[in-house]
Amino acid sequence: AETLAGGGAAVIFARMVAALGGPTDFIESPEKYLPKAATEFAVKATEYGFVTGIATRDIGLAVVGLGGGRIRPDDSIDHAVGITRLLPVGAEVRAGEALALVHARNAGDAEAAAAA
Repeated sequence: AETLAGGGAAVIFARMVAALGGPTDFIESPEKYLPKAATEFAVKATEYGFVTGIATRDIGLAVVGLGGGRIRPDDSIDHAVGITRLLPVGAEVRAGEALALVHARNAGDAEAAAAA
């Protein structure tokens, strides 16, 4: 956690990207290199409470359903789609507050991922 909060992990990741031939400013300007999804959809809490767990397998399968992962080795990956801004376990949430943000190619895909 200390490495993440202190930025050490980002420095190491940036070195890895550069060592693999990627841009040296990837961490500072990812929008220059990654496509942007056409739709962003906030997954909202339906009631007040606390995040007690994260269904990581379900989230991963939802990302695959969006096209952000592979089912077969030769499947392509859509780098514009995914799920970000997940609240951490223990976070207090109010009804209507965003739990996560779905990035999708269209509204139908975003809603399907949010329901998963």
